[in-house]
Amino acid sequence: MLSAQDELECITIDFESIPNEVLFEGLEISEQYRDSFGMYFELETGGVPVLAQTGGSPAAAFASFWGQDTPAPGVDIGQFFLTDDGVLSGLFSPPVIVRFDIPVDTFSGCILDMDLSEVFVIHARDINDEILLSDTIRAGDPGTGDGQLTCWGFNLPQCQGSVYSIRYEGFRTQAGAFGMGLDNLTFCKGVDVSAQITTESTEPDCNNLVSATVTIVNDGPGNFKFALNDTTDFQDSAFFSDLPAGEHVLWLLEEKGCLESFPFNIPGPQDVNFNLLEPIHTRCDEDNGGFEFFTTIPGPLEYSLDGVNYQLSPNFSDLAPGDYNYYVRDSYGCIFETSGTINPSTEPFLESVISTDDLCSDGVGTISIDAQNGTGLFSYIINDSLVQQDPFFDNLSAGQYTIIVSDEAGCILLDTLVIEPTPPINLLGLSINQTVCQELNGAISISASGGEGNLNFEVNGQNSSSPVFTQLGPGVYEISVLDEAGCLVRSEAVIDVPRCPVYVPNVFSPNGDSNNDFFSLGTVDGYEVGIICYFIYDRWGELVYESKNFDIRSSGNWWDGRFNGQNAETGVYTFLVEVLHENGDLERLTGDVTLIR
Repeated sequence: MLSAQDELECITIDFESIPNEVLFEGLEISEQYRDSFGMYFELETGGVPVLAQTGGSPAAAFASFWGQDTPAPGVDIGQFFLTDDGVLSGLFSPPVIVRFDIPVDTFSGCILDMDLSEVFVIHARDINDEILLSDTIRAGDPGTGDGQLTCWGFNLPQCQGSVYSIRYEGFRTQAGAFGMGLDNLTFCKGVDVSAQITTESTEPDCNNLVSATVTIVNDGPGNFKFALNDTTDFQDSAFFSDLPAGEHVLWLLEEKGCLESFPFNIPGPQDVNFNLLEPIHTRCDEDNGGFEFFTTIPGPLEYSLDGVNYQLSPNFSDLAPGDYNYYVRDSYGCIFETSGTINPSTEPFLESVISTDDLCSDGVGTISIDAQNGTGLFSYIINDSLVQQDPFFDNLSAGQYTIIVSDEAGCILLDTLVIEPTPPINLLGLSINQTVCQELNGAISISASGGEGNLNFEVNGQNSSSPVFTQLGPGVYEISVLDEAGCLVRSEAVIDVPRCPVYVPNVFSPNGDSNNDFFSLGTVDGYEVGIICYFIYDRWGELVYESKNFDIRSSGNWWDGRFNGQNAETGVYTFLVEVLHENGDLERLTGDVTLIR
């Protein structure tokens, strides 16, 4: 309904008719009222709000028990109402802004379907968008609920017109989808309104809620109309009867359009909203369930699970699983009852904890955990490790481990085990038999103990179950001792290169017959000897011949019996020879040799 407006009159909009428009869901509402009434709509995020139709599909603003965009039975909002962007999604709706070319003093309206975790905030703002008045309505406040029409109102003292815009914002604090539904908006200027309210109440009988008669007195100058709890139905009379106990709002509308609200309370029993009763289910197969309950009913309440023994706290704990009756008794002795179920739980247990040894002390032990039952996924910790969801742990060294397993309900299992190392291999010693010249008669005998199972022995890759290796020649030998677990120890053994004899003749005959023409040294075939120095002296000690650094098998470095280019005299000569053996030994040879011709 629309009514004409001047500076002291009001506009009431129920969105059932709009100037020069055919109504349909999704119709953009912006400046249709501006020419006639100096007001227009916009969205704070850009764009304009739209019309929503009751029972529309998909939902444009809300979903109730009774259907899409459908109010509760008895809540008459007509066919159309205002919503934000027409999309029911997200936790926040785009704020709706109503702006006025001529400022207003008084305004009111109703919001649809305030339930669950929803919050509605109204700001009256001045010409600079600074907040003059503010109100917040939360789900659970009086008048709110599924499919209900929750109404509010503001006005400034003396109806001074200073409100240039009104901002409507809605959101929810829990998961879901939010859309704003607004209806029955009234904006006007007026005069100062005052009132006194008296009530006469019947005694409550706890079956029928208390009813009361409201009388309005001293309502100020001027003529007034009166409405209770919303501004949709004003009456000339100031008497209201048969009202339920609880919070109420009286609305006074002055003949020039000024609107004022007066909250008051009728004491008496009130219905308990058992939607706020939450069971706490058991954990870990223990009797640790309970109930939590929240209520906004004023006055002391008492609570019971058997209807006999009551307590002041609404919460109960340490309860076994099962079905329970829950009783609430108010200060009038009225008892309200509901029921609830505490679900059982299962206790987790360790089916098995299996470990493997730390082979060879290489940090390769493992732990595998099999946990059963419980709630949700398991988490695993061993010693000071990080929490993981994988029940397998590897690369573990030998030692004791504390195992902690927990499920999503907080149930904890403990166990300990020891990862054993495999027995170490003890290499007690090596016995080495050296070779003699040009013979493969060296030997290595390995002494070892410990290990896992039987030991096996390797010398330079030659594998044997016997620790004795024979027929070895000179050289460096890599020794390995292995057990049946694959563990091994290594060592090294050296069989020295033996010294073969160097033969020195005691006579030679440099007569050119190619037989003993040189004083040359000899050794066995295949044995290498280096001649470091080779000196020949006559009987008086004079150096007759010298040579250095040549191989024993060289043919060009030996003394051929000449001295200073002439044949030396027959006789006895002295020699001094240093030789270098294959094993690095230096040997000095001295003696006499006889030169004959």
